Amino acid sequence: IVVYSRSFNQHLLDVDKVCQALHTSNFKLNYEKCSFVQPEISFLGHKISAAGCSPNDDNIRAILQFPVPKSSKAAHSFLQMIGFYRKFIPRFAQISASLNKFTRKGFPFIWTEIEQASFNQLKDAITSPTVLVLPDPSEPYTIRTDASRVVQQTITPPISITPSTTATKTALSTSSVKAVSIFYDNDVLYQHQNQDSHIQAIKNTRPLPANYVIDDHNVLYKIVTRKFGQRINPRYLPTSLTPNVLLTYHNSTFNGAHFGIKRTFYKIRDRCYWSNMYKDIEQHILSCLNCRKNKPSRRKPDGHLQSIEPPRGVWERLAMDYVGPVPQSKSGKKYFIVLTDLFSKFVVTKAVYDNTSTTAARFLLYDVFMIYGVPSEIITDNGHHFTSSLYKFLLKLADCCHVKTTPYNPQANGQCERHNATLVPNLVALSNHSRPHWDEKLLPTTFNYNATQHAFTS
Repeated sequence: IVVYSRSFNQHLLDVDKVCQALHTSNFKLNYEKCSFVQPEISFLGHKISAAGCSPNDDNIRAILQFPVPKSSKAAHSFLQMIGFYRKFIPRFAQISASLNKFTRKGFPFIWTEIEQASFNQLKDAITSPTVLVLPDPSEPYTIRTDASRVVQQTITPPISITPSTTATKTALSTSSVKAVSIFYDNDVLYQHQNQDSHIQAIKNTRPLPANYVIDDHNVLYKIVTRKFGQRINPRYLPTSLTPNVLLTYHNSTFNGAHFGIKRTFYKIRDRCYWSNMYKDIEQHILSCLNCRKNKPSRRKPDGHLQSIEPPRGVWERLAMDYVGPVPQSKSGKKYFIVLTDLFSKFVVTKAVYDNTSTTAARFLLYDVFMIYGVPSEIITDNGHHFTSSLYKFLLKLADCCHVKTTPYNPQANGQCERHNATLVPNLVALSNHSRPHWDEKLLPTTFNYNATQHAFTS
């Protein structure tokens, strides 16, 4: 029985009521097992006080003393133990991702440096846990987000929110910080709108045109109707803020990645609106020096592409290819692997040190099969890395059909080659000022490609 109160006098009254209820029901308490007027208690594995809630010290000690797992069962036990306190560990889902595979029945136990790093990181995180404060309903609540719309935790949050994505969190560029103020700070947007004569003219029109709306903060929104009747209300952006948005959604690492006109337009249009938006985006991208320098012109290939039977669903047929060698990164990587879902156009990439069959097999096993599942079919060229006995054995073990294209005919794997032709120039443009670190830009480039609307799938 836990009795808590807001004050000492109220606590005496509450305890008296509980004792009266027990006496009426003929219950007796063991005095030696009772504690009264405690500033902090241990309850269900937690320390609870007026300051908030934190993990129990004994349980933390047990987690720290947990030995390195020697079996899938032991790894599963560790995950269950530390998962009880996942709300205290920021990015718990990301840190524990490499250990989750051991929760599957019959999964072979293979413990590598990746799993050991996650194991150590979880132990380090639980030693300095965040205290979750009790919310005060009389005070206003503030939700703080970054430019990727992933919730950040405050110093003493009511709860730590850990998204199950693997988006890398990093410091925002100047243009990204400005864009955050545009999209999430009504005061900033209101001030800029008041300095725009065109927006002021719309606001002062009576009655207000049917395709506009003004919210409680006196911020103007544009009502836009998409295909199939979908209605969205992007904020009307004044001309003083459009350059920052264009820089953020084309030039920046985690929001732009130097993609083309349509992809940049698709990403911006649901967030904000201004007159001649598509034309301004087109002009900005065509004048981008990085894009002009690093993106080659397109021309139709010689001969005719040989089409394959289209897939009928997501993750049914994949195409895989190596790209490289490229200039060696500071970490020593000279290649990267591109895997494309031919139905959804979803792309998975990874920077690697070589183009051997072992590297290809490890990529499929750890970065594809264990995360996204096993497809029905994988299409590759006839490179030695895709025709080795190890690669064939892995696909046979996973019950995945391996289709090889005809030799010296890259058009047969056209969709994968096309994605390579899109990713490589964008990666080069994004890494223009830091070529030795191109491998660090690969994930943001892939993320932006997957996060924007594809012209074929819409």
